[in-house]
Amino acid sequence: MMMTCKLAWANMVRNPVRAILTASAMVASAAIVAWMVAGYDSILAETADKPEDVIGRYDLLLSASGSFKPTISSQIIERLNASPSVHTIATFAPVDVNLQAEGQRPDNGRPRGATRSERRKPDGGRHDGGRPDDGASGAAPIAPPTYGLPTRGAVVVACKAEIPPLAMDSGRWLDSDAQALAVASTTRAIPCVLGEALAKRLGVQVGKRFPLGSSAGSFTLQVQGIMGDGPNPRKLHTLAAKGEQLVLPRPDSIFVSWIDGERIAGGPLQASYALIMLTDQQRQSSNFATIWREQLDAAQARLFNDDDVAQALRAGDSHSHLRMQAYSATGITMLVSFFIIFSSLSMGVEERVRHFAILRAVALARSQLAKVVLVEGLFYGLIGWLGGLISGRLLLLWLPSLTSESGRNSTAADWHIGFWTIFLTGFCALAGSLAASLYPAWRATRVKPLDAITPPLATRQRALPGRLLLLAVILLTVNPLIVFLPGMPEELRIRLYGFAGCPAMTLAFVLLAPAMYSLTQRLFAGPLARLLCLQPPFLVSQCRANLWRGAGTVMAISVGLGLYMTAIIWSASMLKPFLPGDWLPDMFATIIPGGLKDDDMGAVLAITGIDSERCLPVAVEQAQLAKDLTGSRQRQNVVRQDNVVFFGLDSTRAYAGDAPLLPFSFSRGSNPQKAIADLRSGTNACLIPRHFADSAQLAIGDIFAVIPPDAPTTLVEYRVAGIIDLKGWHWFSKFSGTRRHSARTAAMIFADSRSVRRDFNLSRVNYLWFDIQSNADQQQIAKALERIASGNAGQLYHIPGRGDVPSQRDFIRLTSTTDLRQSILSRTETIVAGMLRLPMLLLLVTALAVANTAAAALRSRRWEMGVMRAVGLSGGAMARLILGEALMIGLAASVLSLSFGIFSGLCSAQMATHLSFFGGMGWNLALPWLKLGKGLAITLGLSFAAALIPALCVIRTWPLALLQDGPKD
Repeated sequence: MMMTCKLAWANMVRNPVRAILTASAMVASAAIVAWMVAGYDSILAETADKPEDVIGRYDLLLSASGSFKPTISSQIIERLNASPSVHTIATFAPVDVNLQAEGQRPDNGRPRGATRSERRKPDGGRHDGGRPDDGASGAAPIAPPTYGLPTRGAVVVACKAEIPPLAMDSGRWLDSDAQALAVASTTRAIPCVLGEALAKRLGVQVGKRFPLGSSAGSFTLQVQGIMGDGPNPRKLHTLAAKGEQLVLPRPDSIFVSWIDGERIAGGPLQASYALIMLTDQQRQSSNFATIWREQLDAAQARLFNDDDVAQALRAGDSHSHLRMQAYSATGITMLVSFFIIFSSLSMGVEERVRHFAILRAVALARSQLAKVVLVEGLFYGLIGWLGGLISGRLLLLWLPSLTSESGRNSTAADWHIGFWTIFLTGFCALAGSLAASLYPAWRATRVKPLDAITPPLATRQRALPGRLLLLAVILLTVNPLIVFLPGMPEELRIRLYGFAGCPAMTLAFVLLAPAMYSLTQRLFAGPLARLLCLQPPFLVSQCRANLWRGAGTVMAISVGLGLYMTAIIWSASMLKPFLPGDWLPDMFATIIPGGLKDDDMGAVLAITGIDSERCLPVAVEQAQLAKDLTGSRQRQNVVRQDNVVFFGLDSTRAYAGDAPLLPFSFSRGSNPQKAIADLRSGTNACLIPRHFADSAQLAIGDIFAVIPPDAPTTLVEYRVAGIIDLKGWHWFSKFSGTRRHSARTAAMIFADSRSVRRDFNLSRVNYLWFDIQSNADQQQIAKALERIASGNAGQLYHIPGRGDVPSQRDFIRLTSTTDLRQSILSRTETIVAGMLRLPMLLLLVTALAVANTAAAALRSRRWEMGVMRAVGLSGGAMARLILGEALMIGLAASVLSLSFGIFSGLCSAQMATHLSFFGGMGWNLALPWLKLGKGLAITLGLSFAAALIPALCVIRTWPLALLQDGPKD
């Protein structure tokens, strides 16, 4: 074994350039894995150091289950409270609020008219004891909360609890309701208790005041205590059954007394979760859950103890997203490592055929030759592993200083090298190197002693084996069959796609690499040779003589470039349904919380900038589906939700005529005239988008029922009058403030305004849709609407499920279709840039493989190059030959990667309808050639740069020096 190690090491020392380039590529690959896995390692370490609890001093957590804001019935709370086994029960009811002031926060990729404002300073505003703030202090009042925006604020939690759920860090817990009433008469602020993280985010301490806004107005709160934080509800996701929604404690909660919570909410509240403290006797018996299971199931409530929560936290601590990201990075990078070492060792075997033949003739057996190659590969793996850990740690140290902004440090500052980082980098380096060494080791065993007097293998022309091409074509058919075959169960399709389709597709393109390299030579050898002032047969002969070496490098480059192409094509294909369609008018106005009266429409139409002929009030309500038509309980995505948003407009002006305000495109055999006539009749007819018809399996004439938020025991039925195409609806509803009760929705449904206003008890005008004139000013339109709304101050408006409250001030939100489109494109650019980070890093790593190939080409053909120089070939022509071979490899990798990107983009875009949360919107295959061309240009540039140094070395080397080396073995 010692002799084997010495021979392997001697060969690496004898070829220092190749050894350094290969080792550098391995170090870079392992560093990428360390960088990707360190975040996962850090989260695991943080969880181990800081165990989290949600029950605290209580024994049981009782959560409402169901969908669309579930609550616990008051009867079950009363029965539990009366039970002799219960020492005390604390009930909690979350209320959505907003902590940001209106009109100050930067866009950050959101539409200008639909953005929230910057966070208001904690002490700003009028401290008026919880009475609605009219903004007289000069500070901007706080707007009511809106749903659908990317960032959600904190929640106020009304509670009836004698003791705090978790330990208090400072201050004291809330007073009882009776004490809260007494305090309210003597102070001008609502007492509250904040979680530790939220208090730090707001920059407040005990005794400080801060404002917030709810649907009932603006309020001022005073911090009475700060409590320790519990875990994020997302860490407890395993507590919920499939398709179930639980209400769990949130760490960003603002706790207030029950009576103060109802004032902030604008009406009565019902508990959504509770904490139960058992008596000592019952705590020892441990049969409380069994006794109450039947009653709790009937009340749609779930009971959890410490063990349940701890198990959920352990399951949550696996952080499947980060874990899968770490595994994916490891697998992809190991593939790169495999091809880099495979190419390097294959070059070494070809160069040392005579050397191996002499060793066979003198002393070594076949197995010993194989061990030499395997040990050499493991040397590269060890160097890559250790070097990758060191460089990965340095990268984590340097990254915060490179990416930090003023006042904010990157989270990478807390990342560290842990067990998973060490294990996965080692697996990537050692497993990749060992797997890559197997074929070169086998080839070394095929060397015979007589090969010492035969021409080297590198000079032989290589033919493409037809069986590889046939196998590749067969494997290419696997993924399309899995993806597009109709009638296959969804779960089976997902499993087959992950475990059979994707591996088969990847292996097929790996097998196609030699053929693609040969095809590229046929297509581009002539133009490239003329560009480099070379003879095409001369360039082709050199490429064919090194077919397998070039093919291995093509495969290495194609890993990163193929991922780049796939991400670009997939994202562009998925983006199309989200871009606003031609059906959207110029602008949508939201006036909340009180809105306008019908009599105010005359003043609205007179506003400068609004096209009075194309301006309509819109009645909007978000209602829960009576049945789970979309299958949201099995699996949710962007369209598989349990609710829809109704839009009611004047049917004649909105949908009919030659130039309607909403020029819908009807589909699926819909009769537009009949559908609009049904809407005009005032019956509950509606237009549904095509994606909702597909997910809910609804056809024209079908009837579906919804539950109005203001009447949870009532069902309202609507009949499908037509099916329309509705591109861009999702992003519009996300930013326009029309998701009134839930952050997600399945569809926008269009009906007549009379039906929507009658069925959902809507008496005010909270929304307007209109086109604007050419000289329109959004700010002036918003100010004019605000002036009109201010005339309704003091009038009552209705909060669904709560009651009527007096209006203090309305807030205007304008959503421009132009700004909406720009927002989507900006957000997409941000997401795609993150997706392309790993492919671009892999491209940089594989540039070392191109340099290695160019250096090997120079070394293996030094004597041959010396002969060509001696008979008249100039050094410049020889350098252009090396550059031409490198560029040919880059072109072949580009063709292979583009083919892979189109093929995998087509399959992944279709599979996104089953896998991705945003995959339910449908897709259209899109090829953004500008971005694809950028990736091709980067690849060719890296190939050229990698081969430039070996090419320059040829120019600086005398022909005699090349001839003195003799024919290389």
